[in-house]
Amino acid sequence: MEANERCNAFLGSLQDTLSTMAGLESELDSIEPADHLEKLERFNATLHFSGDHAGVLLISLNEHLAKVIGCNMLGMDESEITQQDVIDVVGELSNMVVGGAKTAVCQSGESMDLSIPTILDGLRSYYPEQRKPGVEIRAHVANDTFVLAVWMDGIR
Repeated sequence: MEANERCNAFLGSLQDTLSTMAGLESELDSIEPADHLEKLERFNATLHFSGDHAGVLLISLNEHLAKVIGCNMLGMDESEITQQDVIDVVGELSNMVVGGAKTAVCQSGESMDLSIPTILDGLRSYYPEQRKPGVEIRAHVANDTFVLAVWMDGIR
């Protein structure tokens, strides 16, 4: 699988997951090389993967978008959703995005093993520089920006 195909596997999985699970369509804003992210949003999830291509996925959402996705996925009103619900949804969203990408990668004959996600609830200003090349994917979802960053061998 070529580098751009791996990147597209993550992007396609993100779009499919948002559409299927949250009823939200996304519009690609940009795909840029990224060694680190200068600013993270309120809710962040990282998930490590290994196999033929090892790396890290990071999802970063502001509070509004995390709640919109959570309400849609759980069938709740905004007044009903709790902080723990949002945290659980962000973790599950990262699992589904990487799981969809894993399916595409494994169908090409390559292997990918996944960790469990780590969820951060709180504002941070910096995500450490990674030793692997990466891409930052920004998509427009529900009038907000969704950030998906992937660092892995051969992604650029």
